[in-house]
Amino acid sequence: MVAAFLENAVGAIAQRAEERERLQRMIIRDVSVANAAARAVSYVRGAAERDSLTSYVQQRKTAVAPHSRTDSVAPLADVMRIVGGRRRSFLSHRIGNATWKVNFAKSAAKKLRDASPSIIFSMPGSSLETFAANRESHKVFHAIDAHPRTRNDRLYSVFGENARGETYPQRFVERIERELALADTVLVPEAP
Repeated sequence: MVAAFLENAVGAIAQRAEERERLQRMIIRDVSVANAAARAVSYVRGAAERDSLTSYVQQRKTAVAPHSRTDSVAPLADVMRIVGGRRRSFLSHRIGNATWKVNFAKSAAKKLRDASPSIIFSMPGSSLETFAANRESHKVFHAIDAHPRTRNDRLYSVFGENARGETYPQRFVERIERELALADTVLVPEAP
């Protein structure tokens, strides 16, 4: 399992695979650098900030119940994700979101280079290199959003140019489309 995001569905799937002794390896984003930076900043900013950031760091630590073969990769990816999310500009989502996912994907692909997993489970924007390098594996793409072109079109139709900060750049849309083309199975969200 290659998980750029440690969301509930990923945790549930990993837990179920672990219970059935099917989870060979879990590759997650290394959060140690970002956590250390949060702790350091909290001491400079004071007690209230420290309590808030300490709570944040603790939540992140408990969000993952590491498998014995969990590998953390791309420590700068999480820093890019957090810094990009805190800088409120149209560039933060459009460039930062793509940058950290690509950084993570390249690191995950290197980690799996010689592993030959039977199934690879991965997410949008962070699957391309792993899927391409493991063509014999069954590749599961966990589509957490609508198709990126549809997502962009819908955001623009509702919010006009104000949507720009939440849309994916064309290059990233094409990347996700290449990931979808390589996937053997695509999991999609269901509308209620």
